[in-house]
Amino acid sequence: HFIAEIIDPDTGEVLPEGTKGELVFTSLTKQAFPLLRYRTRDICVLSREKCSCGRTFIKMAKPMGRSDDMLIIRGVNVFPSQIETVLLNEGYTPNYQIVLDRERNNDTFDVYVEVSADQFSDLMSQIQRMETLIQALLRLERLCADGYPFTFSQADVKTIIADQWQSIAPLFPGKNLTVTGSPIIRCDEQWLGEAFLNLLKNACEHCRSNIQISLERTEAVFFCQIQDDGGGVSPADLPRLFDRFYRSENQKGNGVGIGLAIVREIITRHHGTITAENGEKGLRMTISMPMLDRNLTKS
Repeated sequence: HFIAEIIDPDTGEVLPEGTKGELVFTSLTKQAFPLLRYRTRDICVLSREKCSCGRTFIKMAKPMGRSDDMLIIRGVNVFPSQIETVLLNEGYTPNYQIVLDRERNNDTFDVYVEVSADQFSDLMSQIQRMETLIQALLRLERLCADGYPFTFSQADVKTIIADQWQSIAPLFPGKNLTVTGSPIIRCDEQWLGEAFLNLLKNACEHCRSNIQISLERTEAVFFCQIQDDGGGVSPADLPRLFDRFYRSENQKGNGVGIGLAIVREIITRHHGTITAENGEKGLRMTISMPMLDRNLTKS
């Protein structure tokens, strides 16, 4: 049971019946989690006219829009403020234009940004990086909303890591990787590979020369530790390493803080956790994932 009202989105004033405005709910009998004039941000019209079927309940017209600036792009909720945060983090001015369109029944999303004279010489590489960043943000949002299917099968974790290392090793000459253990676990090989790719990139950007990964599996749990020799991070940075857009003061490389957020979400989708701490030589990340099957580890 609830009360439905239509209000003016700007003033909050209740509008007369039949007037277009923002839909507001107040619950009457809800327990534990009551709603008091909850603003849905949906623009619509309410009518109390008797229905031809004989019902006398209040009727709501189809939503005509929203009172906020939220955009729905391929099923993902996106706010322009998120795009602005990305642009400001990249050093751009907050002067931009978002253009939405549809091509072959698919949403298209373009961002036009004003650049300064100093940025113009590096325009093409900056635009490409920004496009990659926005795609990563949309990818993270969709991943958080369970928008991607995960296909689980048996896979050798050491092989997954080796494949990812082969793709990035030429970009980091002088960096060495050592992997011990070769467990077979039930996982989504593609997504877990993306998680290890981001972890390896992060380790390469911070280590002096060596990265060590240890893999272990019991009947119930899979453990993985990624250790670099880069000296670690400030204790104040540790709790926020997996927050999106977070970069520590001593951050190396040109990342913007989305990669580790994606890693955490992928591990979460595997019902696991990932933590970070400072070890003897550098940063140590630990992954723990429960095993939902009883297959034996590869010998």
